[in-house]
Amino acid sequence: MKQQSNKDKVNSTDIFKSSKKQYKSNITDINFDEFLLDPSEIKNNSAIFKEYTEKLKSSENKNIDESKSIEANELIETNSKYEPIKDFKKFSFMKQNGFLNQVERLPTIIQQYAIPVILKGENIVVKAPTGMGKTLCFAIPIIEMFKTSNYKSLIISPSRELAEQTFNEFQNLIKNTDKFNKIKACTVCGGKTELDNYDKFDILVATPGRLLDLLERKKILLDDLKCFVLDEADKLLDMGFEKPIMKVVSYFNSKEVQKILASATYPTSIKNLIDRLFDSNKISVVMKETQKEIKQEFKFFKGFNEKYNFLINFLNNECTFKGSWAKHTLPDKVLVFVETKKHCEELFNKLKTTNLLIDCIHGDKDQFRRNKAIGSFKTDRTNILIATSVLSRGIDVKDINYVINFDFPKEINEYVHRIGRTGRMGKKGVAINLININNDKLDLNDQLLNDLINFLKTSSNEIPSELLNKNKFKSKNKLKIKKDNLYEKKKSDGEEDKLSYEEKKTDDVEEELVQW
Repeated sequence: MKQQSNKDKVNSTDIFKSSKKQYKSNITDINFDEFLLDPSEIKNNSAIFKEYTEKLKSSENKNIDESKSIEANELIETNSKYEPIKDFKKFSFMKQNGFLNQVERLPTIIQQYAIPVILKGENIVVKAPTGMGKTLCFAIPIIEMFKTSNYKSLIISPSRELAEQTFNEFQNLIKNTDKFNKIKACTVCGGKTELDNYDKFDILVATPGRLLDLLERKKILLDDLKCFVLDEADKLLDMGFEKPIMKVVSYFNSKEVQKILASATYPTSIKNLIDRLFDSNKISVVMKETQKEIKQEFKFFKGFNEKYNFLINFLNNECTFKGSWAKHTLPDKVLVFVETKKHCEELFNKLKTTNLLIDCIHGDKDQFRRNKAIGSFKTDRTNILIATSVLSRGIDVKDINYVINFDFPKEINEYVHRIGRTGRMGKKGVAINLININNDKLDLNDQLLNDLINFLKTSSNEIPSELLNKNKFKSKNKLKIKKDNLYEKKKSDGEEDKLSYEEKKTDDVEEELVQW
């Protein structure tokens, strides 16, 4: 029998096979850097990888580029006069460090439009959903600016985790390049050893409280600052950092500092901050928040036990936690969100008695354990990570298949951020929301319910009837009580034989309520 050629093997992977795992990754989704095996071994010894790379570069990337240009016209709102970029080829440092190796990477829609504006030194407001690469929007042009001058930059992040994450993005961009010894970056946040002098650093990534402390003690000087970035600005304001931010700005010696604000959502507080920080000449690059790549499902339960039983059944029967090189699939990654540290530990302790590979992170975990848990999740040593809302934005993991809101968040911005952990960079994802029913009512306040319905409309997701009629549960339960009373009355009058079929099925109403 004639042996199948490597080329045939590659072509066979181009077809998405339908199955109950609708959103499974195929070979075109694989990021080889995430595997535990050495990527260089794959590249050097695998003809499949070689042919796949060539094929993807010659045809598939062209298609992606064209589709993104079409999408950009529909999804981006901007007053920018600058031509969007189509690739990263002009940035030589990205070629040097291997950023463009393996498979040629293309900018996301928001990067196409934001990077040219920042390269021109313009003040800019960038709004895009979580997962669209906002960090690279400012990191790439800031590094490029060092070609001509010392472009000292300050980036403020809301938490230590996010500050470290942003710092690592800068380090990854400049490592193995001629800029590595020229550009010095540093994090300034709680838990870090204080240095005697920060003047030698070109890029500072800081949290507001620690930064202000060092500014007041003149440990950090912003005399020659060229660029100021507010990353995750909505989260900064949620945490009450507006006054510290304006205090930091008061230390600027020059009005010519370039200002960049990046945010996933656009609440009123953000608009007020923009009015205080920017003049009328600012440029806005706003991506409409559709989240069409994320399928949002809703399940309705009475209490913890029902939700837990659903979760166990889902993890055991709907998820695949074994990857396959032969089928070019990776193990599923499932991120479960809860509201409190107590719930996080309770759910973790209950699930760890199973054979599932699971870990959890919350505010009481020290930094080492948080990093270890996220690292294991990234590299498939664990398949399931339970996290609290507080840490939801510090989780930067690619290829998360499912986000499960075991506890539904209290406001819509948090919901957007949570589900944005899946469906990243244009890939498909699923968000499953477990909604509580308390006293025959949905455990959602009117504002959240209204915001959620509007969000589902804009993201082209089906709106469950249960959300449109939140009193449906109550009315059904009243119907059951009424039928029960009628049933008992007819029985007491000796008229049981006159009961209708529907009157005898009161238990079915209750069962339907539970299934909802």
